[in-house]
Amino acid sequence: MMNEIFVSLVIFIAGFIQSVAGFGFGLITMPILTEVLDFKIASSLIALISIITHVAIIFSYQSFFQFKAVLRLIIASIIGIPIGFLAVDALNKTVILTLLGILVMSYVIWTLLDLKLPKLESPKWAYGFGLLSGLLSGAYNIGGPPVIIYGNCSQWSPEEFKSNLNGFFLFNTVLIIFGHVLNKNYTVEVGKLFLIALPFLLIGLGIGTYFSKFLNPSVFRKIILVLLLFISIRLIYLTLSSVITRYI
Repeated sequence: MMNEIFVSLVIFIAGFIQSVAGFGFGLITMPILTEVLDFKIASSLIALISIITHVAIIFSYQSFFQFKAVLRLIIASIIGIPIGFLAVDALNKTVILTLLGILVMSYVIWTLLDLKLPKLESPKWAYGFGLLSGLLSGAYNIGGPPVIIYGNCSQWSPEEFKSNLNGFFLFNTVLIIFGHVLNKNYTVEVGKLFLIALPFLLIGLGIGTYFSKFLNPSVFRKIILVLLLFISIRLIYLTLSSVITRYI
């Protein structure tokens, strides 16, 4: 019961963050939920429930969505997602969680340093970013960083950023869910957690959409990034310390 309450609260917070910042659902939920749930249960649950966040945000910013801007990303991610699924099966849990923590921490540090990236003149760059996002989505359910970088390099407006990003994630998530179905990862436990957490997600999305009108997006993102940094450091520490303890 405590796990169910904890999962619901995490989903609520992640839904709030996603609706305000336009991203962050997988980055927030995966490092935290893998501490209390089996990795495959957490991954399949997040894929199932995150599709609702993408639909809600696209609906709010539908007039800014540009399908051509994400088409190449989508094509490349189709190749990357199944490879990512295979990579997870080939690695043990400690390696997966450590890599997950490193990936999140690397993204946070890059963003906090506010590194200036060049404008991408050729749309063909989307294939590389889409492939990498697909790999990370299939393996860890955190395909956001490569596409966020691509969006920044393409100089999307804030509205285009939110709509295009979530349009891409929507398609990606459908493929990821299909992969989980093929791998038989959707169990009774996942379904139960989904039904319990769903109302919390909807409330979080609603509150986030309302407060996004009053919050400074730049300041809010920095607060979330600092939070993600602590989460990723803790995840790496916990996984590595468990390995050290095992051999001492």
